[in-house]
Amino acid sequence: MYIIDKLQKLYEIEGISQIDGELAYYLLTHLKEMKSMTLQKCIQDTGISKASIHRFYSKAKFPSFKDLTKEIYREYHLLENKNFEMLPTNLPFENTLDVSHIQSLAKHMINASKILFYGNQEEMNILSNTFDALRKHNKIFKSLMNWNYSIMMDEIESLKENDLLVIIDTSMKIHMFNEATLNQADMIKLSHLKDFPFHKYYIGDGMNNEYGFETIQLLLTHKQMKNIDLALFDIQLSYDIDQGGML
Repeated sequence: MYIIDKLQKLYEIEGISQIDGELAYYLLTHLKEMKSMTLQKCIQDTGISKASIHRFYSKAKFPSFKDLTKEIYREYHLLENKNFEMLPTNLPFENTLDVSHIQSLAKHMINASKILFYGNQEEMNILSNTFDALRKHNKIFKSLMNWNYSIMMDEIESLKENDLLVIIDTSMKIHMFNEATLNQADMIKLSHLKDFPFHKYYIGDGMNNEYGFETIQLLLTHKQMKNIDLALFDIQLSYDIDQGGML
């Protein structure tokens, strides 16, 4: 998903307060419409000038707006036809995933208008199938890795009741994660999030959870298994999102 991934990064870096970020956000929220999208409709919906949109697609070396939307639709068409496979039952080791809680997370993702991810960037990168499933069903998500702490908090405070914040860090128990945030000024404080009404999930060890998070515990029996467990989690979650998206 080369172009769609670039639009995602642009949206995450610039947000909708900058023209390029706003255009990236608009295109990401209209993936299904790219086949028939016109420059006139984009101008009408966003209020952004023709000259600014021309600069936007020219930066990426597209000759025209139609060439850009054609390439976006080609990538989305691949997503639309992608089959997310059920987790195999004949794994050569014990499967310890909490499937019922993963299904609950998938339902919250399906019902959310906005989804934020935060935590270990390396681990978030493993969730490629989950991100594809969300895009397939036209769900907007963002990784909170902004340099500006105030911008991250503005994003969190913009979440509505049915929206979702997912924190993933399998290297730390949730109370240890909270203690780490108290010692690092740039980290989001779990204790500050407790009373917000949106859904909150912690992917990792959720024992001693005092912060209002629903938890999905990955029972990592060996450090070398961590990425395998996360990959299995990604497969199960993407499958459940895709199944729920068809209801």
